[in-house]
Amino acid sequence: MRLFIALCLTLLLGCSEKEENFVSSHHESSSILSFGFTPLDLAGKSKTELRKIIADPIRCEAIKYGDKCYYRKNNFEIVFINGLSDWVTIHNPPGTFSNFSLSDVGMKDEPPSFSNNSVKRWDKTQEVLEISVFAGNDDKIEYIYMKSVTK
Repeated sequence: MRLFIALCLTLLLGCSEKEENFVSSHHESSSILSFGFTPLDLAGKSKTELRKIIADPIRCEAIKYGDKCYYRKNNFEIVFINGLSDWVTIHNPPGTFSNFSLSDVGMKDEPPSFSNNSVKRWDKTQEVLEISVFAGNDDKIEYIYMKSVTK
């Protein structure tokens, strides 16, 4: 009888631990389910590499710093500097404007370097120079701006 009770308690504890892990990993992968990739996957890539990740661009234009291309109904704007994706803007990403916005787009959470009611910025994080999240309506993220290498 004691063995049966011990076995039941072990199973119950194991189930609750797995459920807790599922909740946190589900939250962290929300953007992976929406986009199929994270913002970091777009950093430092050539146009050819990005075609495999995001799709063909809708259009590209020459700007002062290089080519600027628009992807997926203009939800993604990417500036290529020296042939690689450097400045990435993602419009209307999933997630809530908060100090935990990075996990909403599939990245590792960490405290922002700067924060106010309009923007939260992380400097020199997760192998990129800067990531900024801008507030939209109803605590949503309006857009994300990421600088991979160049200021």
